[in-house]
Amino acid sequence: MKKIAIFGGTFNPPHIGHQQIIKYLINKIQLEKLYIIPSMPWQKTNILNSMHRINMCRLCFNNISSNIYIDDFEINKPAPSYTIDTLKYFKNLYPNNELIFIIGFDQLANLNSWKEWQKLFNYANFYIIKRADIDTNINKEIMAFIQQDNFLGKKLIVDDWQPFNISSTIIRSLIASKKYNLLNNYLDKNVLKYIIDNSLYLN
Repeated sequence: MKKIAIFGGTFNPPHIGHQQIIKYLINKIQLEKLYIIPSMPWQKTNILNSMHRINMCRLCFNNISSNIYIDDFEINKPAPSYTIDTLKYFKNLYPNNELIFIIGFDQLANLNSWKEWQKLFNYANFYIIKRADIDTNINKEIMAFIQQDNFLGKKLIVDDWQPFNISSTIIRSLIASKKYNLLNNYLDKNVLKYIIDNSLYLN
């Protein structure tokens, strides 16, 4: 069965840490396709224009592999957009493939706040990436649910591998201060050029 992965986030902006995750997973779980899904978080107001985030994702990820696709499903969907809707959409596209939803450990810890969270596993298996700066406990309700048979190691995999620890908040702060020379280790050179050329994150 072919594996189709979904990696969502605000990508505000996409950075080297995101690239590392994608490169790692393409090789680790032998993906047929990996979809990058920039989100439109309706509860946040400081998210950059979706067109710019889509463009930066293309610059950041398209050269990694021909199997990577930037998808605007959530951006074009009327708010609010929920993960359950995204997974249903992709399961309809790939009914005979294994869907893999990639999230961070911090997101897993609060999964029970998501709409219809227990049904998410009906549409995709979850691949959890840890982060060095996250020290949190999984909610007891979530833990009880995922400790069922056929979950840990099957429907849900937690990977101890950790990407380079980068904070998008710090990146935006450096850009706002125009400290572009400090960003070479955080941003793809094409993304950094795009940000400078379009005067992004300066307000």
